[in-house]
Order: sequence, then structure tokens, then C-alpha cells
Amino acid sequence: MQGEITKTDSILGMYDMKSRTALFEGSYYVFQKLIILNSEEEGIMPGDEESLYKYYGYMSKGFINTLEANSGYKLIDTTRVDIQGYKALKIRAGFKKKKAVEAIFLVLGTANYIISYTNQDEFNEKEKEIFFKSISISENNPGQFTGVSSAYRLGEMLGELSAVLVIIIIVVVLVIRSKKKK
Repeated sequence: MQGEITKTDSILGMYDMKSRTALFEGSYYVFQKLIILNSEEEGIMPGDEESLYKYYGYMSKGFINTLEANSGYKLIDTTRVDIQGYKALKIRAGFKKKKAVEAIFLVLGTANYIISYTNQDEFNEKEKEIFFKSISISENNPGQFTGVSSAYRLGEMLGELSAVLVIIIIVVVLVIRSKKKK
């Protein structure tokens, strides 16, 4: 992340959320780790590759629905990606074909990671690529299939929670910008 990093750690219901955000020259970098505190309950986490991608689908649905309702951004596309051998989902959102937000969803063990880059003024592909290529998994074999899951609604709720943080950051920066112009 470029710029000064702001750390936020909190517990929201059954989630332990850790987030790191940074603003640098109009670009927002967000790294969120949501640990499910009651993950030992059956049906909480994905149990195989098919349920993992359904889980990601619901995470992205919650994320996009919240973005669309609060900023008007719409889903442009989704892509399955590989990060050090782990399966992840990348989504892009914005207005028409103009990107404003790109996010990666990754489940490792009982942790859900949402890593996003946004710049509503001038989406910088180079900065975004450097940021996403810096993702490194240091834990030895955290696994991705820790449950026997059909509880995809959890993924949608996590996506909504992540999008709310991105929107809050955008609003705060817009308010600061408008006050500086006055």
C-alpha cells in the first residue's frame, strides 16, 4: 500500500475484522481480514471447490449490491484467479466499462480476505497491479475447504460489510476534498 496506512480492528457479531486502508494520490487501498469466530459450526465455511466459488459468488453479490446502492457502481466482470496456488475471485465494478473498483476475495482457513483498489477519478492500472501482485500468503498450508458448506448467505453478508468500508472511505475523502476547495 502506498501512503499512510490506517489500521482498524473490531469485532462485529461473529466476525473479528481487521482492516488496513491507505489513500495515496486519489487511490484507495483496502485490505480486510474477516475471521469467523464460530467457524466450527457446520455449514459456515466452504467444503469443496464448488462451494468455494458459490461462497465467492455470494460475497461478490453482497459487495456489488452495496456498492450499487450507495455509489451507483455496477459489476463489470468477474474472473477466477490463482494466488500462490489458492483459488480466489476478482471482480471489477464501475460505470459502464470505466473501472472504479477492483476487488479480490480469498478464503484461507476460517479467514475471509477482501483486498480492493479504487480510484473513481483516474483508475491507475499500474498502481493496481503492483498492489495486487504484492499479495503474499505466508502461512503454511492454511487450506481453503474447512467445512461442509451450503451456508452461502454468510459470504453475501461479508461482501456487504466489505463494500460498506470502501464506501465510507470514498465519502470521507470526498468531504475532505470539498472542504479543501472552499
